[in-house]
Amino acid sequence: MSVAACLPPEIMDRIALETTSKRDLISLTMLNRSWRVTLWPDQLQYERLVIQCGAVAKWDELSSVPRRALLVRRLEVLENSVPPGQRPDRAWTAEQIQAATRVAPHFTSLKSVFIACFNITGLVGFFEKLRFACSEISQMSIVGVQLQDIYDTEPERKITQSLGGYTSFTWTCSSMVSDGGRLLLSLAQVLRRCPRLARLHISQYDAPTTLPVTLNPFWETRMPLLQNLTLDRVASHELTPDFLYAHSKLEHVSLWDESPLSVIPRAFLPDILPNIRSLRMRCSRVEAYLELVCPRSDGRRRPLRDLRLWIDPFLGSMQQDTTMLTFCRAVRGLTTLQRLEIAARSMSARCATAVALLGRAMPQVTEVAVHPLHESEEAIENWIYAISAFPSLERLYGFSSKLPKDQTDIVLSELRIVCPNLKSVDGKRFDDDGGLA
Repeated sequence: MSVAACLPPEIMDRIALETTSKRDLISLTMLNRSWRVTLWPDQLQYERLVIQCGAVAKWDELSSVPRRALLVRRLEVLENSVPPGQRPDRAWTAEQIQAATRVAPHFTSLKSVFIACFNITGLVGFFEKLRFACSEISQMSIVGVQLQDIYDTEPERKITQSLGGYTSFTWTCSSMVSDGGRLLLSLAQVLRRCPRLARLHISQYDAPTTLPVTLNPFWETRMPLLQNLTLDRVASHELTPDFLYAHSKLEHVSLWDESPLSVIPRAFLPDILPNIRSLRMRCSRVEAYLELVCPRSDGRRRPLRDLRLWIDPFLGSMQQDTTMLTFCRAVRGLTTLQRLEIAARSMSARCATAVALLGRAMPQVTEVAVHPLHESEEAIENWIYAISAFPSLERLYGFSSKLPKDQTDIVLSELRIVCPNLKSVDGKRFDDDGGLA
């Protein structure tokens, strides 16, 4: 009899809990019958648990058989399914809240939590017990929350008091500033309780285009290990240089949306974001982009691979000063740059000239995305002219989906002529006849 077969069940359970790879779990089940009975099927079935908020029987099963809750490493709580033609009932009932709260203390092995519910009011007890039961939750995602009262967010703010200690945090809900910014500032307190935070995503939908309050306290939050930052409609215009200087480990930054609140009005000083790899920032001055593509004071280049530009500020600098030419010289030396996204209010002939000038300065770019593609015939011709200036272009995104159906084949044929290296459009490769496969 092998040593593995003589181990007590408690030790076998502990070994299984410490095994993070599904392949390793399957290998353990193949050792002998004892391991197979112990691990199969619960260990693999409950490693990732997807449950609807209204599945009271499932919640009760987990609380009555705590070992199954103990096996869960990723918990996903979703909205109740709605039969066709019926309005969704998105409020948690008292029975559902009690069922979820009873099982929360048994989730002691959780690593990741994903809550996708429009209504989280009443779940304060669930989050409190979850935090005390498992201190090793590294990823917390709460998405799609529709605030019940956008002027009184006290229930949601009570929930934030039980959040913290993560390496990845996502929060998406309706307007967070209608209550005077108190909910957003409560999230700032959550971030202060996450000293190991490496990934942050906060976004709000149905957000106003003007803010009744200043959110400077949010920008005063410091997360020394932060590497990935996404803020959507969260007052990016108040971004301070001090915030970026304090987060020198940032590699991926997205502060872009279509509201005026995302426009950053200031330039930056040298040596900011030294480790940046992907940047989506809507700046109103070319100087801000220039500082990010120029060499740092020690002569080294940033490892920037993915860049999104708002082309409008480049229009004024084409004739008035030499900033545009300086930017072109600087970006040519950025050999790591592979992907460029271009956003413009409208693709006029002047705008196309600016993009073409940038294209000639970026022979290293092989992937281009355009936003938005206007459907007028003149705008499409201007886009084609601008895109043809990228000599190494192989992949194009954001183009074919907005083309009029009667023009698609003609425009794609023209693209193949002016861009000889082009291999695919919107992820679809060209076939032998010149159309998209």
